[in-house]
Amino acid sequence: MLRFTTGLEFLDLSYNRLSGVQSSNFFAAQKLKAINFAHNVIRRFAYDSFSPLYQLERLDLSFNELTSIPGGDLRQFVGLRTLRLDGNYFSRIVEGDFVLPALQELSISKCSKLRLVESNAFSSLPSLQSVDLSENSNLVFISPHAFANNTMLLSVNVSKAALETLPMSLLASASSVKLGSNPLQCGCLKAAVNLYVAHIEDVNEANCSTLSGVVKRLSDLSGAAENCRPEPILPFGDILSASVGELFSMYCASRDATDILSWRFPNGTDILTDPKAVTNFTKFLDVSEFLTTPIHATASHGHHFSPQTFLLRPRISVTPEQLRFDAVFADDSGEYRCSVRRGSHISYRAIRLNVMKPTIILYALEVGSHYVTLAWNDSLRIKATDRIHLLLHVKDATGLASRTIQLSVHNPWFSYNVMRLKPSQNYTFCLCYSMQDYGRERVLFETCADITTSPNLSFLDSVSLPALLILIMISFALFALFCFRNIYLRFHIWQQQKYRSRMNQSISGQSFFSSSSSGRHPSLSVTYENQLQLNLSQTASLCHSNSASTSTRRDTVSSDRLLAEDMAL
Repeated sequence: MLRFTTGLEFLDLSYNRLSGVQSSNFFAAQKLKAINFAHNVIRRFAYDSFSPLYQLERLDLSFNELTSIPGGDLRQFVGLRTLRLDGNYFSRIVEGDFVLPALQELSISKCSKLRLVESNAFSSLPSLQSVDLSENSNLVFISPHAFANNTMLLSVNVSKAALETLPMSLLASASSVKLGSNPLQCGCLKAAVNLYVAHIEDVNEANCSTLSGVVKRLSDLSGAAENCRPEPILPFGDILSASVGELFSMYCASRDATDILSWRFPNGTDILTDPKAVTNFTKFLDVSEFLTTPIHATASHGHHFSPQTFLLRPRISVTPEQLRFDAVFADDSGEYRCSVRRGSHISYRAIRLNVMKPTIILYALEVGSHYVTLAWNDSLRIKATDRIHLLLHVKDATGLASRTIQLSVHNPWFSYNVMRLKPSQNYTFCLCYSMQDYGRERVLFETCADITTSPNLSFLDSVSLPALLILIMISFALFALFCFRNIYLRFHIWQQQKYRSRMNQSISGQSFFSSSSSGRHPSLSVTYENQLQLNLSQTASLCHSNSASTSTRRDTVSSDRLLAEDMAL
């Protein structure tokens, strides 16, 4: 594709129902500056889909079926300046989704499933100037640190969303902000609007609601006495589902940056977060050691967290915005409580987490006397591959002989061949996902299968029917060749004997004629050796007989008769 358009700079592939993109499609068109993929059905990109397009400046992926931001593929566009991702199915924007040093304009509007923008979501876009987050009907939270490193930010559009509050840092970092048609709470915006009213582009059109339900314009908030309710914000609701092994975050945020947020775990452990823990970059606080502490110890004293550095990354970590699990265990299910405290007032909301166990089944694909080929139907959706191991345990019925094989968590075939087994033995095979958690190994998920190896078969039993047929055909061919050779040799010997017998008869006849002639004409006696001289003598005698007289002929006739009589005798 495009191999004859090496000078092409602008390409429009919109409204074509494209489902995928491959790097080979653009290998020859390396001068492309703008591509429009809008209104297709692209769900994902193959590896290195855009590797030749280093000169690309504008990319439009609007109104496709992307469920997550393809950050890895987008990193190839080192010179990209404009990116449009409108109308896709993103649920959140997280740190690391965008790593584009030259990007200036970003549009992520009309994404009906987008609910939050995490801390440092745009921190790897140092040249960012314009962001469009408008018409995201379910967008309820933007982190105060989402634009932590965007010093060149000029305009942000968050209108027609579901925001009840807006971080003051956003109004401070952008010189022009549009926030109309949001269910804003007047008390939560009063301080920010009073400080940065000049940065709000639609300040005269945007409205907010008071606690009593009165609607006011943002331009009229300067003299209003209104407070912000200290209620938690749950972007994804109060009933969540996760699968064993996956990276999962439980979001809960406060409406004011000075609020203190805390978590209560299903075992009763309370965790307080420090609002200063997130300044420039996200710092996760370790809670694993407190989860292993008895409940009575934490109930009487309580613990207050401060940022610290750990030699090992914690499995469960917390910020003022989320509770993150590097890998979810089955026993993590239960009811969590997110509380927001402002002064003496505390408000909380309960979140129910349901952890679903995977339906991974281990079974034997092929069983032999000394080997077993194992297979399984699925794998865990693991992100923390640096600390989760996939192990295969092999143990016999007695438990005396056992071994452990480490497999790759990236194995795409879901199978393994176990060798060096004994025939007619019962073995237990266990596929185990384990995780290093503070120096100890914890089983994340395990599935087992009991398999008996086949008996040690004889040679005939071990030979399959096709192999047996091939052996029979080869044997028959060898036998036929042997018979043919013997028949041929016998026929050849018979022919030689027949030929020799004829030669002997010929030699014997000539010797007989020679002996008979020599008895009557001793001077003309001939042997086999002097046959040539005999022929010459016969020629001379014929000439002599033609010139002889009648009397001589009579003698010759009588002698010939005697020869005939001798032959008869």
